[in-house]
Amino acid sequence: MLAARPPAARPQRASRRGAVRVAALHKQWAATGAGDAVGGGGGGGAAARAAQAARAPLADPEDATHEMLTLLRDPRNTEALLPFLPAPPQRPAPPVAVAGVLVSEEGPLAGCAPYMDAAARRALPGHLLRRSRILSSLRVGGECLQRVAVTACSGEELVLDWRLRHAPLDGSGGGGEGCSSSGSSGSSGSSGDAQDERPAEGPRSADSTSSGRSAVAETAGSSGSEGGSGSGGGSGGAAAVETAWHLVSIARDASGDGDSAAAPRPHPRLPPERAVLGQLAALRRGALHEAARFMVWGRHAASAGWDAQMQEFRSLLRRDALHALLTHDAVELGPGALPVGQRAFLQEVHLIQRGGGGGRGSGGGRVRLLYWLNQHADGCWLIREFEAR
Repeated sequence: MLAARPPAARPQRASRRGAVRVAALHKQWAATGAGDAVGGGGGGGAAARAAQAARAPLADPEDATHEMLTLLRDPRNTEALLPFLPAPPQRPAPPVAVAGVLVSEEGPLAGCAPYMDAAARRALPGHLLRRSRILSSLRVGGECLQRVAVTACSGEELVLDWRLRHAPLDGSGGGGEGCSSSGSSGSSGSSGDAQDERPAEGPRSADSTSSGRSAVAETAGSSGSEGGSGSGGGSGGAAAVETAWHLVSIARDASGDGDSAAAPRPHPRLPPERAVLGQLAALRRGALHEAARFMVWGRHAASAGWDAQMQEFRSLLRRDALHALLTHDAVELGPGALPVGQRAFLQEVHLIQRGGGGGRGSGGGRVRLLYWLNQHADGCWLIREFEAR
């Protein structure tokens, strides 16, 4: 007779129940303002400890990044980002120059253009928090460089380079330990060649920090957005976050922009910059039909007007100003901008032709182009038009 097997353990579900319990304790503590809001004598202490952990000073750069990611998931919560930003967002936002065109943005992060590039201003507001990952973190002296994978609310995926700077907390000498790789032996933390890289931990998600404070902070942000009636979206009566790491800049990681990683067709996970690079790689190979897939009209290959559109596309590429699309040797992406909301994008592109390239006219030079893209209902970024500037 077979012995009955014990039920399999479910550590993941148990840990999830524990996280939900901590989140519920903190939400109830924040709603009542008292530690004895939870029934039982020990529940109040747990709620108070959870709230204290959520308000503890951020001495680690990874915790500061997770806190910013948590706040950025709510586009209305930009006021809560002020302790982390190098300067308050400018209002009204200054125009952004793209290929000689001044573009006025109106997005949630439009005023952060001096230290956030267009990719960050496009993808971070309302991003999917549970899909964000810190891929790598490198500390050099008093700065920390991080590569953070982000998924926008529309589904596009990209990697952003975060640069943070350390500023010691008032009255806490332990803050200097965050920027020193030697630990307790170097208490001053001012050596310029001190480096501390953490690749061994693997990618860290925004909902699984070592101290568990991210889950509490996430609940605090959601309770603030539900209960707060202010326009900033912050929680009423919540104290400002104290952090030892402040943002310097956020920019798109361009390390994977080579032709070998070019996408063959549009995809909802593809950011607009990669859509432009995908078409340019196809044009460089002479694959016009593949390049046409990235155009707005390229989605209707079976329609009656496909041949006419392809004929117009070929004649457009034969113009002297745009012939570099077929003969360029390298591509450099310039600044971008969001002219209308978050679903339209302008991208400046520089095509580089080195000497002896065999193209029309002179053998070398640079050609500047302006691309206009739109995001369609299925999430794909498609090229509406492009022109030489």
